[in-house]
Amino acid sequence: MIRREKLLALWPLLLGIVLLCIFYWKVVVGEQAFLYRDMHLVYLPLRMNFIDRILNSEFPEWYPFDGLGSSYVGNVVTAIFHPSVWLHLFLPHTTALSVSVLLAHFFAAMGSYRLLRFWSCNRTASFIGSIAYSGSGYLLSMGGNLAYLLAASAIPWAIWGFEWALKAESERGNLDSLWKWLIPRDSYCGLALCSAAMVLIVLSGDPQALYVMSLFLFACALTRPRATWPSSFARLGIAGVNAVLASLIQLLPALYASSVRNSGDAALREARKFCLNPLRLLEFWSPGPWRTPEGDVPLELFSVKEFNSVWSGSLFLGAVVLSLAIVALVPSR
Repeated sequence: MIRREKLLALWPLLLGIVLLCIFYWKVVVGEQAFLYRDMHLVYLPLRMNFIDRILNSEFPEWYPFDGLGSSYVGNVVTAIFHPSVWLHLFLPHTTALSVSVLLAHFFAAMGSYRLLRFWSCNRTASFIGSIAYSGSGYLLSMGGNLAYLLAASAIPWAIWGFEWALKAESERGNLDSLWKWLIPRDSYCGLALCSAAMVLIVLSGDPQALYVMSLFLFACALTRPRATWPSSFARLGIAGVNAVLASLIQLLPALYASSVRNSGDAALREARKFCLNPLRLLEFWSPGPWRTPEGDVPLELFSVKEFNSVWSGSLFLGAVVLSLAIVALVPSR
């Protein structure tokens, strides 16, 4: 009986793997690979050069094939310290990139599932929620921009870890047990998970995702009773400090490179071209509300000029998902 219950508990995992293989079946059988957009322009040559030089017993400090060259460790987009890079040691480079994308979607789905289960959703609801996140328009469109897909896949794990840490009850005692009151032992596992997910986000090369997620975690702490705010924010601070310390191998070179590089206002101009027009929020509901000669990508509407696409090709979530989300906001009696 116990074995049967364990097998039933595995159905979301097994069904998720099956759905992922069906959706990307051409990639799974080797007919196609994720080589569009930045995958073949940035990540493939970057990782090929990095691994080739590692195999020649040298640590690459400079990448010479991007304009006049750039620092490997000083450029966060290289993501050379992310675990997915090491797949290239054992697999062909194009296969390693495809496996990285597939694992990122699977990782996002599992993190979303565990988070929703932690929030007391049943298995079916958690499974639907995990598919809604890992199969959302944004994550699917980031199959051509690996750094941002890897970061997005780690976000649910960070939120789950922090919620786990917040659930731990503070240990009451004397004034000398202030640490036990702020950071009880039951919160250690959650804080470790949250910090590890933050580290993966940093190492993936998408610091913006870390900023947004940190604001979300701050909001999570604010939702707690005011009497628990000191311990909630202390746990958030501990998770953040641990993540920063573990990410120094990437952060210090990036900060130094940023301090000596004079980029002018190029970053601001690029950000303005890729900023989210409020009209695109309609894509949450409809997969293709914009029709242009180039297809469903809103080139003419949002005037991206020299860029041949907007940042994210889709924001689609779906009418069913949005409707269920609205229903979930209604308090049950």
